[in-house]
Amino acid sequence: MLSRNREYQILVENKLVKCFNIEKKNASWRKNARRLLCAKKIKVAIEQNSYNSKKFIKREVTKRLETALSKGIRIYIDCSYEPLMSPKECNKFAQQLCRLYGANKKATSPFSLNLVSFSQCGPLFQACQSKCDGFLNYKIGLYSAPASSITPENIEIVYLSPDAKEPLLSISENCAYVIGCLVDEHILKGQSQQEAKTKGCRAFRLPIQEFCYQCTTGRKSSPVLAINHVIDILLAYKKNGGDWKAALEFGLPRRFLK
Repeated sequence: MLSRNREYQILVENKLVKCFNIEKKNASWRKNARRLLCAKKIKVAIEQNSYNSKKFIKREVTKRLETALSKGIRIYIDCSYEPLMSPKECNKFAQQLCRLYGANKKATSPFSLNLVSFSQCGPLFQACQSKCDGFLNYKIGLYSAPASSITPENIEIVYLSPDAKEPLLSISENCAYVIGCLVDEHILKGQSQQEAKTKGCRAFRLPIQEFCYQCTTGRKSSPVLAINHVIDILLAYKKNGGDWKAALEFGLPRRFLK
């Protein structure tokens, strides 16, 4: 490994030192410009009494997530499919969980996120610890029990399945929504719908066929989505006041919108 002096000598020998110094100066200027802009924004916010420190914002986000966890609309991610998943699929699930948690964290009206039938000594747990920074500090419920064992009697358990016949036309506070943990590349036709039928629960699909026509051209059923895309769509639906078309266009992968 070359020392800094030797690297500088090589630059001089190759007559590149001038360009190097100019680039270094430009980088320093950009850094100072960003710092001044940030300071200016803070000053304006203070003058308008709208400035919030990072610590304050973090506390507010934590408070919002904790409130949602106990009182918000419940989303259950069913991890009972873990035995069917390869190590690669477990890792992909963990990555999707990171993304959906990040989206829920940013939402002004987040969901109550819960992992059910979740073993804290299985490969999914290990993947989440490995791929999700600070996983054990996530404001989510971790339950080894199935959804039916932790849901109050006045809350209806509803399964979200791409194979369901009925579209989900609204989201209700009186329902808890179950999403399978299988990643989108591991497709088991009718698995989640059969699970709902076995447990006597209703099953719905996202209303893609009704509100996003370009996604269903040439398809006999709704596309199978990653769990983070499902959450993105549901969060967008809540945020925009119930506009499925806008929510689907926001949350669906671009490849489905061509």
